[in-house]
Formats: sequence, C-alpha cells, structure tokens
Amino acid sequence: MSEISFDTSNPAFHEGAWEVFLNSGCPPTLAYQAAQVIGRDNAYLKNLGRSKVDQEIIDKTLPYLQVKEI
Repeated sequence: MSEISFDTSNPAFHEGAWEVFLNSGCPPTLAYQAAQVIGRDNAYLKNLGRSKVDQEIIDKTLPYLQVKEI
C-alpha cells in the first residue's frame, strides 16, 4: 500500500481507488486528484456532491479504466 495521505472521509477506500488508477496506467497526479474526488463522494447528494471540476477530473481517468483489447 502506498504511503500517501488523503483528505477524505474514508482514507482506506480512497487509497484503494488510488491504487486502481495507478495500476491502470493513470498518471500519478491525475490518480491522486481522482482519488480525492472519490473520497469526497456523498451518495446522498446529487451527482455525488461533485463539482463540475471534480467530474472533469473523473472523466479524464475513464480512458485508463477501459478494458484493453488483447
């Protein structure tokens, strides 16, 4: 597990997201930003409480999470 701290309500969950993004080839800075966004997600709020900027960050990670053809 990485030695990075997250400003989130559930660091363990978001460290997992960080690892998934990195293992998918996502650049570390973008992976960190996306994990921070996920850490602030609130299922009780519209759009998980994400701002437009938050959603843009997540959108940038999606190509890295797509299944690659073998």
